[in-house]
Amino acid sequence: NVMFPNKLADEPKNVNMSINIKGGVEMKDGKLGAIDKTINLDGTGNDKDVTVSELQTGFEYPDANGYTVTAKLPAGYRYTLTFKGDGYRTYTKDVVVSDDTTVTVWNNVMDEKTAVVSGSDPETTHTFLAGDIDNSQKIDLYDLSADVAYFGKTDVAGDFVRYDLNRDGAIDSKDIAMVLVSWNN
Repeated sequence: NVMFPNKLADEPKNVNMSINIKGGVEMKDGKLGAIDKTINLDGTGNDKDVTVSELQTGFEYPDANGYTVTAKLPAGYRYTLTFKGDGYRTYTKDVVVSDDTTVTVWNNVMDEKTAVVSGSDPETTHTFLAGDIDNSQKIDLYDLSADVAYFGKTDVAGDFVRYDLNRDGAIDSKDIAMVLVSWNN
């Protein structure tokens, strides 16, 4: 399971979120081979072993909205997961998968230490930071300027969705605040 505890959009196709999984081995016609698959949050191009659904109640972040992505992978192998999305810093995580591994990514700094991989990484406090508009792998004045330039825009489909960091359909003070909270991370 890979969980995004943030509502990404009513139309997931507008956010261009994807997860790439590399590594491990899978059986193909009796032969072992490496896995290299990309999962799209909007469901396009995903194989039959992948499901994308909204988060269920009881998720550990009580006010969270978002999506759960489930992919069947052979357990006991190391995989490299790469998360990408418009307006988000690309995040890569190596994971050794068990039968019930859950990887949780979020788009801002957490107030408390939070596990990225279920049962491990207790020191992690942030991962998939929103606000890296110019894709420089740091959040700085250029990102703030880019977001402020589209302040007040409410038609955020297509190219403009990367500036709507909380995916509420408007580029507003909440999006500016997300850039500032993630500043220098």
